[in-house]
Amino acid sequence: MAWHSFDTIVSITQNFMKTLHFLFLCCACGTLTFTSCDDDDNDTNVNLSSRDQTFMTKAGFNNKAEIVAGAVADSMGMDSTVRMYGNMMVDDHTTAYNELAGYANSWNVNIPQQPDSIHMAKTAYLRSLSGHSFDTAYINAQIKDHIETIALFQQEADSSSMTQLKAYAGKYLPKLKMHLQMADSIAAVLNAE
Repeated sequence: MAWHSFDTIVSITQNFMKTLHFLFLCCACGTLTFTSCDDDDNDTNVNLSSRDQTFMTKAGFNNKAEIVAGAVADSMGMDSTVRMYGNMMVDDHTTAYNELAGYANSWNVNIPQQPDSIHMAKTAYLRSLSGHSFDTAYINAQIKDHIETIALFQQEADSSSMTQLKAYAGKYLPKLKMHLQMADSIAAVLNAE
């Protein structure tokens, strides 16, 4: 067994400690680098513009209004196409609302949980009607509401500062336009009766 001098042992120990210190610094820098590169979509520190916040609020109200009114049409509509249309509104606007709510939750933003007071009053009025009167009032309201909603979504798709909201609005615009075309077609048939 070889005996080393005290100076040799001190030198080996110092070199070992320098190597450990260097490795520790490398690991610490690597951890900081990976942490700073985290690209998580669940950013709770999102700074939404006032226009984007307004869009989220209005889109939340509109989706909830379509869900509630659609459920009423599905149960109270006399014409089968009105009932089918109402059911489609419930399905499509629930999907759109849930996607918007996902963004709102990840960004720690509140969106409406129910329709606004104007749409609640419209729904109460619809509930007071029956038969052909109900069907025509519901479909005519759908035409008006979808024209307004399309304008809202078009503006957001064209000029949102948030990539996700711009994509969301662009994704649902074709479906909203289809809803409007269908409502126009149903209204033409109902108004001819």
